[in-house]
Amino acid sequence: MVWDIWVRLGHWAVVGMIAFQFYSGEELDLREVHAWVGVALLSWLVFRLIWGFVGPTHARFSDFLAHPKAIRASFLKLIRREHEPVLGHTAAGGLGVVMLMGLMTLLVVTGLISTDDVFYDGPLNHWVSSDTASWATSIHHLGSKLLIAVVVMHVLAIAWHQWVMKERLIGGMVHGRKAGGQGRFDARVGGFGLVCLVLSTLLVVGGLGTWGQW
Repeated sequence: MVWDIWVRLGHWAVVGMIAFQFYSGEELDLREVHAWVGVALLSWLVFRLIWGFVGPTHARFSDFLAHPKAIRASFLKLIRREHEPVLGHTAAGGLGVVMLMGLMTLLVVTGLISTDDVFYDGPLNHWVSSDTASWATSIHHLGSKLLIAVVVMHVLAIAWHQWVMKERLIGGMVHGRKAGGQGRFDARVGGFGLVCLVLSTLLVVGGLGTWGQW
């Protein structure tokens, strides 16, 4: 096993949530649901940040954050179809994770303070000036387009690994196994991850409930 249950569940949950956010962003009757899915994404991002320090080895940032030279070398190997002897993310893959998390964080934060001046105000919109809210709204729309581009690149990279380099990445993110990986994770990983997820959700929902306006 390489990918723990929380990395795998989070991966597929984020796929679904991002797809829904792209669909619902311009649907007026789904604005409230769009906002709550954004809260769910923020809860996961907080959890993933924590899990990146306390989770199993290959979930940790220290396992896949690399020097720019290592990232460049990783991309060159990818282009040359050279396999990298790593169990977790390659340096190039790690960069993709950081980019996705960074853009999702940007979108969630700007969504919390954005406004369309007619139907919707983010729950933290009342804490900022109208100019800041307008700026955040513009960044939110631009960031969504950048996220689409990064998601497309991510999908293309997975397709390259899966069908050109014959690396079964998709299956690995379903069952968690990869050649050379360890045995099953300790059962405590599941329980500890659940505690971290619940605490992250309570932190986000509690904070927005205290300081936000819905």
